[in-house]
Amino acid sequence: PSGCARQGAAAPRITDCDALLQRVVFSLTSIPKRIHHIRPVLEAILMHQSRPPDAVYLSVGPVGVLPEWLSSLQTQAGSSKLRVLQYDHDPGPGLKLLGGLREELMAGRPDTLIVYGDDDIVYGKDLIRLHAEEQHKLCRASSGLPTAMGPRLINAGSHQPIAVLEAAGSVSVPAAAVPCGTFAIGNSPAACKFSDDYFLAREMGLSGLRLEQLHECHMNWSSGDMDMRCLQNALPDIEAINALSKMRLRGDGSVKDRSTGDWRTQLERYSTCERLLEPGR
Repeated sequence: PSGCARQGAAAPRITDCDALLQRVVFSLTSIPKRIHHIRPVLEAILMHQSRPPDAVYLSVGPVGVLPEWLSSLQTQAGSSKLRVLQYDHDPGPGLKLLGGLREELMAGRPDTLIVYGDDDIVYGKDLIRLHAEEQHKLCRASSGLPTAMGPRLINAGSHQPIAVLEAAGSVSVPAAAVPCGTFAIGNSPAACKFSDDYFLAREMGLSGLRLEQLHECHMNWSSGDMDMRCLQNALPDIEAINALSKMRLRGDGSVKDRSTGDWRTQLERYSTCERLLEPGR
């Protein structure tokens, strides 16, 4: 869609940092086997935020019949507040960002702050507010340089490691700063399509977008905990359903299974994606 950042061009400066406080939306995705269980996730974002989002986008591929509670929740929140976006095909977990992003850009709202996250995390009551306030503060301090920001910032890749923001902790980014190349994730090899954090971070880095840590959320890497203002609790019963962290690949980069891997397998998948995307390797 028009309005995204073109690769090779400098990341567009934000001319009005106050706009980052004015419209903030939350975007996530789910799959058929998980969508029936994600009500607590949506309720935490829709109903329990100290700074409520202006819209919540739930993007899904072909799921058949949506759960009845979702229609009720949409009626309760308002159809303009909770938007359920259904796609004829599933481009993969990158929809957690791209679904809401596409809607905002197509509506002519490039100044929107997009916050995106996972469908198995009950986020804390101050998550939206902290993202918006820190984005605004950093924008003003840097004379409008856009930033992608989140609590979980790691380095990934084996040949040339890059900074990667993990959506499990949530990530925020101004809509106009997201590179157009991120929309190619659905057509990328499986090692990249299912390594959305890595693929999105790589495209952001290539466009010159800064990736920064949201320090207010106090990620504890030993325990995996975050400040309760940002993350209330994970939902392991949902996490266990088709978990990407357990996905293993064959030697050619195609999916082997989704049951025997762990976090180390996920990092190996990032390295496979890196190799597939680097020309001449």
